[in-house]
Amino acid sequence: MKEKLKIAIKRTNIAYALYLNNKSYLTAKRIYNANKIIYNYLNEFLYEIECVYIDEVIEYIMHLEDWFLQFELEEQSFINLSSPFIFKRIEGGIPYPKDFIKLL
Repeated sequence: MKEKLKIAIKRTNIAYALYLNNKSYLTAKRIYNANKIIYNYLNEFLYEIECVYIDEVIEYIMHLEDWFLQFELEEQSFINLSSPFIFKRIEGGIPYPKDFIKLL
């Protein structure tokens, strides 16, 4: 499971780098799709015996839940695939756990 998570996080990081160069709905949706995979893996990983970082996994899951909610709200107002799609973390939202991959 750790390797799957590492690969999924790498995919998200690549999608995010593309988004930074072109903040459109299309590039943001790539992040969304990659994050859904991470979310599913984290929920599986949370209940594995080898998961010694339970608090960190739960925090990452909650970050993604916040992120999905915000994305889905923003998504309602997009016009087309190339429409600008820029959003910032909601006040009080859990920040992206950038050092999580180091725990794996």
